[in-house]
Amino acid sequence: MTTGRIVDVDIHQTLADGLAGNIAQGCITPSLLSENRVTTTAVAEDAIRAAVRHLALRHGVIAEGAASVGIAAAQAGLIQADLPAVFVITGRNITGEQLAQLVSP
Repeated sequence: MTTGRIVDVDIHQTLADGLAGNIAQGCITPSLLSENRVTTTAVAEDAIRAAVRHLALRHGVIAEGAASVGIAAAQAGLIQADLPAVFVITGRNITGEQLAQLVSP
């Protein structure tokens, strides 16, 4: 996003695997975000883990890592959330084993 054009990046293991990967050439998403001055941020894996855990234990919501990144960013103070905010939490593509590891003390 910072370069203003599509570039290939190294892909690493992440709990937010639905967000990992490269953007196909010709994809309009980067230009739409740029034109509308949408800011982006990155969150640490620990913050994603904490958000998945928080959603499950506090709200009974089972969400995959990619679906939890907005909550993770807000909890980490990376985005302004002092006004009413909406987070669309979609995706339950998380294994029972993964979830159990994240919610266990």
